Amino acid sequence: MITDSQVEAVHIDMWGQAVTKHGAVEVVPENEAQHISDYVRGMYVIQVWQKNGSVGSALKFMKSYSLPDEIVSRLAHKYCGIKLTELITSVEA
Repeated sequence: MITDSQVEAVHIDMWGQAVTKHGAVEVVPENEAQHISDYVRGMYVIQVWQKNGSVGSALKFMKSYSLPDEIVSRLAHKYCGIKLTELITSVEA
């Protein structure tokens, strides 16, 4: 189960990497900042799904929050154990 502290740690780590790469928060490109935001939001979405008993499809649950496909794929693989082939099959269905 994803915890608030895990989400916060990932958030801090992703922003830390972005600041190191670009030199300051203010100069992190908008698309990179949006990616971080979507990833962290996606982690919270999975957390809600898990707290509700992991009922139904994690993919459909994440998609209902309008998360980008790339974020859904990464999070489904990392936190739900869904392999890429399962993702492709689910998307095609």
